[in-house]
Amino acid sequence: MGNQTDLNTTDESRSRNAEDVISLPDDGANDVCDLDFTPDNTDSIDESMDSLMGDVDERPSLLRDEPVEQAVERARIKAEQEVIHAHAVISDLKLEMERRSHELASEKIKQMEQEMNLTISMMVEHALTQNEQERLSKQKEMVESARLSPMYEALRELAFFKGFLDEELAEVLHVGIWHEKQKDEIILREGDHAGPFFVMLNGVANVIKRNRLIGQIRSGESFGEFAYIMGEQGIRHNDVVAKTQVEFMEFATERLDNASLEVRYKLAAAFAECQTRRLLRADELIVQLLADKYKRE
Repeated sequence: MGNQTDLNTTDESRSRNAEDVISLPDDGANDVCDLDFTPDNTDSIDESMDSLMGDVDERPSLLRDEPVEQAVERARIKAEQEVIHAHAVISDLKLEMERRSHELASEKIKQMEQEMNLTISMMVEHALTQNEQERLSKQKEMVESARLSPMYEALRELAFFKGFLDEELAEVLHVGIWHEKQKDEIILREGDHAGPFFVMLNGVANVIKRNRLIGQIRSGESFGEFAYIMGEQGIRHNDVVAKTQVEFMEFATERLDNASLEVRYKLAAAFAECQTRRLLRADELIVQLLADKYKRE
């Protein structure tokens, strides 16, 4: 019985507490919260909710007014436009990357070309320097060897070789062939095919045409050069006979082909100077003959 009384007391207490919570004050400040949930007021609550929803329905709403298919289509078109725009941006980026890559490659190629040109230039310069050093070394050895020969000083004293440098004169000794003939020996014969030309070192030789003396060749003078200049078509036009014991040097075409340009140029210049002296002597002889003729008349 005691337990039953306690339970009843507890239920009554809970009922009073619930009534205290549900009961609200009657003052006007709490009219908003003063809602009557009795069955008689249910219809008025429904009318209030319908009024609120009606106000909401009067506001425009794309999501509510637009059909789902159109919304999906519009979204699809928008997505396609975004994709096209993205592709355009990507294409522009690719073009820009290609342009920059091309410029970078061009600069790299230009830099490589400059480096290659510099390397080639340095290699050529090194090769030329090395060749020049080797040439100077060989010239030095050639000059030192030539000075040991008695012919070197003999050539140096001749007017034909007065314009030659030491290394050029040493080269002349290298390409030339020394000859010696006794008195009355034939050096050149008229009608023979042209070959080398010659420079008289010592002695005197007569130039004979049809058994008549037409000139003489003395030390330091060249002979046979006209036939040499004519090449294979040239022939000897005179006999050259030793008047005394003579020494002369022969310069063959095949040996001169291996000579330097400087030496060949100096030989040509010496030819011209020698021929000029001969022409001057011939002019003097002609003038003398004419003068003697006029005197006799």
